[in-house]
Amino acid sequence: DENDGLSVNTLESGRDGLSVSTLESGRDTGGGTTKEAERQLSGNELREITFKDEKLKNSEPSSINNSNLGFNNKALKMDDESDDISNETYTNSTTTTSGSHLLTSLPQRSSVASTSPRVTLEREAIEWRDFATKYGKQNLGRRISTTHKLVQTAGHCCDNCSVFGWLLDLFPFFAWIRNYSFHDNLLSDMIAGFTIAILHIPQGMAYGLLAGVSPINGLYVSFFPVLIYCLMGTSKHISIGTFAVISIMLNSAINKLGVAHSETSSRHEVLLHTLSTQLVNETESLPQAPDLIWPPTAIEALTSICIATGLIMLVMGFLHLGVLSVILSDQLVSAFSTGAAIHVATSQLSNLFDIKLRPAKSGPLKLVYVSCLFRYLNLDVIWFFSQIWINIGEEIKTTNLFTLSVSVVSIIILVLVKEVLEPKLRKKINCNIPFPIDLMVIVVVTTVSYFFKFNEKFKVDIMGKIPTGLPAPTIPRFDIVTSVIPDCIALAVVTFAISLSLAKIFAKKHKYKVKPNQELIAMGTANIISSFFSCYPCSASLSRTSVQEKTGGKTQMAGIVSCGILLIVLLFLGPFLYDLPKCILSCVILVALKAMFVQLWDVVKIWRMSRCEGLTWLVTFLAVVFLDVDIGLIVGIIFSLFIVLVRFVTPHSTLLGALPYTEIYADTKVFAEAKEIPGVKIYQYSSALFFLNRDHFKNDILRQTININADDIYEGKCTNQTPVHTVVIDCSPISYIDSSGVETLCEVIELFKELNVRCFLCSCPTSVLNMFERTNFFDRLPPKFSAIFPSVHDAIAYTSPV
Repeated sequence: DENDGLSVNTLESGRDGLSVSTLESGRDTGGGTTKEAERQLSGNELREITFKDEKLKNSEPSSINNSNLGFNNKALKMDDESDDISNETYTNSTTTTSGSHLLTSLPQRSSVASTSPRVTLEREAIEWRDFATKYGKQNLGRRISTTHKLVQTAGHCCDNCSVFGWLLDLFPFFAWIRNYSFHDNLLSDMIAGFTIAILHIPQGMAYGLLAGVSPINGLYVSFFPVLIYCLMGTSKHISIGTFAVISIMLNSAINKLGVAHSETSSRHEVLLHTLSTQLVNETESLPQAPDLIWPPTAIEALTSICIATGLIMLVMGFLHLGVLSVILSDQLVSAFSTGAAIHVATSQLSNLFDIKLRPAKSGPLKLVYVSCLFRYLNLDVIWFFSQIWINIGEEIKTTNLFTLSVSVVSIIILVLVKEVLEPKLRKKINCNIPFPIDLMVIVVVTTVSYFFKFNEKFKVDIMGKIPTGLPAPTIPRFDIVTSVIPDCIALAVVTFAISLSLAKIFAKKHKYKVKPNQELIAMGTANIISSFFSCYPCSASLSRTSVQEKTGGKTQMAGIVSCGILLIVLLFLGPFLYDLPKCILSCVILVALKAMFVQLWDVVKIWRMSRCEGLTWLVTFLAVVFLDVDIGLIVGIIFSLFIVLVRFVTPHSTLLGALPYTEIYADTKVFAEAKEIPGVKIYQYSSALFFLNRDHFKNDILRQTININADDIYEGKCTNQTPVHTVVIDCSPISYIDSSGVETLCEVIELFKELNVRCFLCSCPTSVLNMFERTNFFDRLPPKFSAIFPSVHDAIAYTSPV
């Protein structure tokens, strides 16, 4: 209650064997129970109320071994005039049938603030079966099977299923546009949309070139998929379009296919080679192998990859497989994007220096090749050389110095504005709109290139003719889809993981919900439809998404506005980009990679927090750099799952001790005041118990409690030489147990029995208790040597030597 000046902690006294003492201010606590003591003080109306259940007087001790647990927190002694709590005495005692005191009386402790809630419990210790009977445990029946859950989930898709409701779920745009506030949101969405369009133009052209196709294809990706996602996506803030990591993955994929990068000479050369091969082999005629005659161009390969990736994502969405995104941890995504950034930067060096490189090796070790040199003493020495960097070193003498000068000046301007001037300008004018320096550099250099004839006078490589208007719909080539399925699966997983992680970040910040499965359907549909319009797979971009949110974007109306501006660019501004030097787009890409290269420092922070996560980062990063992007991703996922498996097989375990003045038991290695009870070991296993870690559990509990190996017990080589007579297993962290785990527990209890040591289980979760019931575990417990209790404190009450 906000009007009360004191926190209240109240426990009901409606069960057998419970005594509660509550400190309360400002309200009357009553309701049918007997008030044993009540004292009112002027001003604060501070009262001490003790409730005592009458049934406690007549309660019988538990039938196991007639033990009794009692711990009393004595009444607070108060000064009438000062309202201060003076002497607070804690007494916490436990007795057993043998009369030994395992928890002795504790000394007096200094008083605490009068505003602290006080609760005193007094009840008899109780075994689990008596506890279940006494408090009316309900039989929940069999656990719902996984198959039934999947059927039930699929059934929810048809709940209240009408055509209109189905369309609203499939196209969330029509749901939020009905409640769209044009007065509150339109202006901010227009500003954000215009800003994002300015970013789309240089990034689209640069990442289109990076993907191995014309820059105009990058602009298509910035238009068609964005428009579709605005209709079907559930995120209000992510910006769909081109992304550097996806572009470099696509470039790697089409290089594996050996595509023809031009429509003329490359195709003719491959055609002549194919015809000569057919004439020599004489195995098939010309009309029977049209696909072999006309190999795919780069854009044909990318559109085929696009539609296949879209179909995979669409199927995943309809099968509700959005949960699979959890396999890509934040550390793995960070390492993957950082490693991919090195590939991106390396691929731009040829444009930066304006040199012609011979075709590089594709696939694993494309950045590195191994050369074995036989030297003196017949020793094999392996030298690692960067293939592309050595290629650059060989061709550096052909560098166009004028192009290099333009690149260096452009990079310096971009870095100075982005890292120095823009932060100061934003702080001074208190504005989140980024300065469009990328677009300004493109416009200025293109204009200068046009008037000073960079291509004719200085041999600068320029963009050349860029088509205007929208592309005519073309059907992707399905004959090469089977060759790129592995790449498409990798693209689908990476695209979805990056986009969903960004969507969740901003959804959490702005308090709305993102639907993972609908995101899969939206992005899959966007890829499928846009593949007919010369597009390659799209993805969310961290930089654009952050800018869209910072500039005030509140809905995907910002994406629609950016599409409108890009439509004008596609229809009218293509010819103006004819004289744009390609090195400028490479400069834009390299400067934009700064945020990814900064992630290299993440490994230091991650390593300090967790060695396993740091190792996952390093393995993924090195695999991406040295084994190529797609293979590196697979290696990273496998290693990440391996780390999870190792954590399951060898989880953390510890011994607990009693904390003074409490009924709390804590790790003796962490808390200095946690003391082990003489003759008792309280063991805690922090993992599920199943077939993978059953042997580890058995060996670990024997080693930590009585320092004996299981094999020695089987061979009869050892006896219990320790004073331990009882082992209590705290099962609260064991969230799951299978039949193998149950058998292991039975085996451990029998091993302890052979050594004349009791083994008690306590604090078992409901899922574990249900498995015990299904496996008749309760009936298999040896009398007087094992029992199950609802809490550690209950088990301690029964810990007496056998």
